[in-house]
Amino acid sequence: MEYSYIGKRIKRVDALPKVTGEASYFSDVNLPDTLAGKILTSPYAHAKILGIDTSKAESLPGVRAVVTSKDMPRVPLDFALAHFNRRVDLFAMASDRVRFIGEEVAAVAADNEEIAEVALSLIDVHYEEIKAVFDPEEAMSPDAPVLYDDMESNVAVYMPGDYGDVEKGFEEADHIFEDEFKTQLQYHAPMERQGCICKWDMNENLTMWTCTQTPHLHQYMVATILGIPIAKTRVVSPYVGGGFGAKAHQAFPYHIISAVLAKKTGNPVKIEYSRGEEFSFATAAPSFKIKLKTGVMNDGKIIAKQAIVVEECGAHCYIATGQLLCSIFFSFAHIYKVPNLKYEGMVVYTNNPNRAVALRGFGNTQTNFAVESQMDMIAEKLGMDPMELKSKNMFEQGDTDMMGWHFNSYGLPECIKQSAESADWNEKRAEKSPNRGIGMAALIHACGFKGSFGSIETSSAVIYAKQDGSFNLFTDFSEIGTGVWTVVQEIAAEVLGTRLEDIQVSAGDTAFTPFDMGSYSSRGTFSVGNAVKLAATDIRDQIFEVAAEMMEVKIDDLESKNCEIYAKETPDKKISIAEVTHHAIMESGKILIGKGIWNTPSSLFDPFSGTWSNLGPTPSYLFGCQVVEVEVDPNTGKVTVLSVDAAHDVGYPINLDMAEGQIHGGVMMGLGYALTENLALEDGKVLCDDFVDYFIFRAPDLPEIKPILVTTDDQYGPFGAKGLGEATMVPTAPAVANAVYNAIGVRIKDLPITPGKVLKALKEKKRG
Repeated sequence: MEYSYIGKRIKRVDALPKVTGEASYFSDVNLPDTLAGKILTSPYAHAKILGIDTSKAESLPGVRAVVTSKDMPRVPLDFALAHFNRRVDLFAMASDRVRFIGEEVAAVAADNEEIAEVALSLIDVHYEEIKAVFDPEEAMSPDAPVLYDDMESNVAVYMPGDYGDVEKGFEEADHIFEDEFKTQLQYHAPMERQGCICKWDMNENLTMWTCTQTPHLHQYMVATILGIPIAKTRVVSPYVGGGFGAKAHQAFPYHIISAVLAKKTGNPVKIEYSRGEEFSFATAAPSFKIKLKTGVMNDGKIIAKQAIVVEECGAHCYIATGQLLCSIFFSFAHIYKVPNLKYEGMVVYTNNPNRAVALRGFGNTQTNFAVESQMDMIAEKLGMDPMELKSKNMFEQGDTDMMGWHFNSYGLPECIKQSAESADWNEKRAEKSPNRGIGMAALIHACGFKGSFGSIETSSAVIYAKQDGSFNLFTDFSEIGTGVWTVVQEIAAEVLGTRLEDIQVSAGDTAFTPFDMGSYSSRGTFSVGNAVKLAATDIRDQIFEVAAEMMEVKIDDLESKNCEIYAKETPDKKISIAEVTHHAIMESGKILIGKGIWNTPSSLFDPFSGTWSNLGPTPSYLFGCQVVEVEVDPNTGKVTVLSVDAAHDVGYPINLDMAEGQIHGGVMMGLGYALTENLALEDGKVLCDDFVDYFIFRAPDLPEIKPILVTTDDQYGPFGAKGLGEATMVPTAPAVANAVYNAIGVRIKDLPITPGKVLKALKEKKRG
């Protein structure tokens, strides 16, 4: 079918506001008499708080308020994740004990930042240092200091699973592979730093301007923690300067601290992290250790898989259990057929900064590195091409796997085929140049994931018509750089048959937008796109009802395009959309409002059976394959990426430019994860606090990236579309690792792949 806007290259609706500086972020909000908020954090990784003296800070001129844990609500900030984590442990401030360097202990509000900083230095906190533990395996030992008094060990969550007969599978296997892989902490590195501004009005209504990916969930959490009605809590977040998961799911301590300071002073209070504070104790993707055992037959068929996954969550669980769940399910159980599977997953507390928040891929990135690296090792041992090994173990469209995940569309075979063809895979494998190598990795991910917040996976939208035939579209899906506002504009315009500029998108303010789960889990195009399509269809039907009366035709005979409504049987009989909406509103007194609510038709995980009853956690899954070519300098160990051919199953692309842009951005982030990014720690302290020491890939550092959009026309997606954002980063690191092995014959199993690790591996290879 030929569309007017779907599948085209449409300019982003937020492009001009962003490049001209018109776009307003939370830090651009200037309210009269705003005070500077600053937080005092712990210098110790583990210590008892014996007392806090704030008198000197309180007497400093220009200081308006000083708060400690006694001023904070005692509702845990992660209460909404209790069903997932099975415990809650995060509060706005530490009360009796600090558990990491950077934990919040006290805070001040002052006339300016300089006074606030001086005030912090005047707060006297008496500590008694306690033995700390920084390594997750040491933290699990019997003699390790336990971080929480209500626990017998530092294992916050234990997640076992057993499907089929793993022992029998390994007995029957012709080959067994056992390997251990490690991944590092990765900082999100968004352009916009975290923070918020809080203001209470005379009626005790709270308005919070902040950079959140999930405004309505954030509103619910803040209201519940502070003990005020949701109706008296407003969250404003029109533009977000990058998130990647760092600004999703929950209220952070600084949100509650800012609100309490604002209430105590009667003034707006702004708290904004410096870049150094973000590096030191804000958020990052957690590190994983994966022990992976796989049994295969001589023909390459996988017959058994066993995995032990240890995720270090730092001092607080945050969203760690969800990451562990996804890390196990996506990579171990669903990317390839595994008839016999056994796993043990553990979330482990340490006294490292609390970091277990979502980051693009949400656990899948870590275990995909292990699985796809080992697949390459298996292929070599069996004398097979990695493409052939993957093909032997893939599912087919329409399959339902052992856990109940149903693949209604399945683009993985085509992704592998097209990425390999684009990269000249066969030729480069056959005629390998010295120190050059090529590697591939595949992935599966989800469009949303039912279970993150109970039984809902919901988006909604409202569209109402104006007298001149234009429309206001309200949704609360955060624009974090993905282009979702342009996607929904295209979908609405396509359904209504009007111009793009006639659709005015409004979002980012809980005061007037309908409920939406927000921007995470690659759910934007899929979930909010479906809601907008339903809302646009609803209001179009209302418009057609009025038009049918005006034109004296049957409703079923009407279509709309190019801002006009016409009769299919008699195309010359037509009327403009503007004429119809004007007549309805100004002459008939009809208000034309369309609504759309999408709660994905999937099911929840049953922990007793270990399966899903309907479709899986989502009706639609993302697939992809990336092929990476590298050159390795054997004298320095430096890995140079020459090209990345990235094929991703997008269902049907809504906007070609933005889909390709997502691939560019995801690969860029994946290359940093593979080669350079490591938020290194020593005794619980972050060793780098700026981009001088933490190297992310920049535009000049990038190789040639060739995005390939594979279409599968998903039956559940709006116009056949799926999500894309997270999947584009997941397979990059293992593809790089496989290419490095192909180039110089050394296998790096712990990320990032630094020159030092390469040189060490080359020396060991030479000795061995």
